[in-house]
Amino acid sequence: MATRRPVADYLCAHWRGVLPVRASLWVNVVGLRVLLLGLGWTLLPRPLPSIPVLALIGADIAVYLWQAVGLVRHGDQRARSFGTTGHVWAGLLALLVALFLSLSIWWSLVLHSPLSPPRPDPLAGRTLPEETVTLTLAGAQLRLTGVLPIGIAGRVAAALERQPGVTTLVLDSPGGQIQAARGLADLVLAGGLGTHVEATCSSACTLVFMAGARRTLGEEGRLGFHSYALLIPSGHPNMDPATEMQRDLTYLEARGIAPEFLAKIPRIAPEDMWFPSRPELLDAGVLTE
Repeated sequence: MATRRPVADYLCAHWRGVLPVRASLWVNVVGLRVLLLGLGWTLLPRPLPSIPVLALIGADIAVYLWQAVGLVRHGDQRARSFGTTGHVWAGLLALLVALFLSLSIWWSLVLHSPLSPPRPDPLAGRTLPEETVTLTLAGAQLRLTGVLPIGIAGRVAAALERQPGVTTLVLDSPGGQIQAARGLADLVLAGGLGTHVEATCSSACTLVFMAGARRTLGEEGRLGFHSYALLIPSGHPNMDPATEMQRDLTYLEARGIAPEFLAKIPRIAPEDMWFPSRPELLDAGVLTE
């Protein structure tokens, strides 16, 4: 007496195309594929080691072929028996859509596994200034010294609350986080503060400087401009430097800088710095006096 193997018999029946429509199409193709896609997107941990990734992709390809072959053979059986294959074509279309979704899952698994080539660290070989900043109140001036870190706008706002009479933000900074500079620039704009530089204000610091209602430069003061580069640790969400720079160039133009001056900035390499002369800054509208 032959041993019954319900699971194996069921799998073979689908492969031969002899199962009814509800099993062949709705259970084996649509239902199973929705289940696999859902598990792939929500439950699979990332990253996975290389061998499990390859095993999962191979298994899913085998299941996909089993689904497709069984559905085609089922359609052939239906065509010979009843002359109708409409539901089969619908199932094949669903499998085609599922294939593209599966490819995206497979690609995600590979990217988050050792199979993906290691991405170079954009900080490798480069030294970033330490993100330290000091704020000093001096009468009607608030002096900011150091690299602009995330959260600096909140610190400056708190300092302004303690000293309501501040009218000018004095900047001495080599730059820092672009998002931090934008937030601080918004605060300066909203408060109608003036900006002043006695030493150096470079890179992202110039965004804050240009927010000043009155923008002045001391005798030894310098403003430095250059193009953008991506300087964030590997694994963080990436930003496009060109897109971010265009956003800030638009802001600088709205603040009154001449277009011909702005056109020079993208040509300055990220590792270099352009320090325009005082006449250039006045002619371009960077300084108000």
